Amino acid sequence: MATQNEMLESKYIQKEDLAQPTRITVAGCSREDIGRDGRQDWKWIVSFEGQWKPMILNVTNTKAFFNALGADSDDWKGKQIILFNDLSVSYEGKQGGIRVYQQMEIADAPPVQTQQPAPPFDPTDDIPF
Repeated sequence: MATQNEMLESKYIQKEDLAQPTRITVAGCSREDIGRDGRQDWKWIVSFEGQWKPMILNVTNTKAFFNALGADSDDWKGKQIILFNDLSVSYEGKQGGIRVYQQMEIADAPPVQTQQPAPPFDPTDDIPF
């Protein structure tokens, strides 16, 4: 059976994608229009190497990326960051949110996931029921 997260899959990384703290390599950073229904909504997006989905940067995580990776986002490519689901975060009545271990905390970070996430659902795969 599919989980709710699999059925409501997002184009961008979500807190549910981070079952444990995860070390990910940055591929780049760009500004993109993520608006819907003809409305523009420009946000900064960080992309990652491998099969990881990109991440929309909010104010808190923007500051954390700069603190951890340096003052010029053009220099982030190839650097590693540890993302985790912080259950102390609450937003719109939902618990949890993506956070970044600061550079000084990386040495003290708990063991991290090193494997790539499962590939996205492929509707052409055989359904086992």
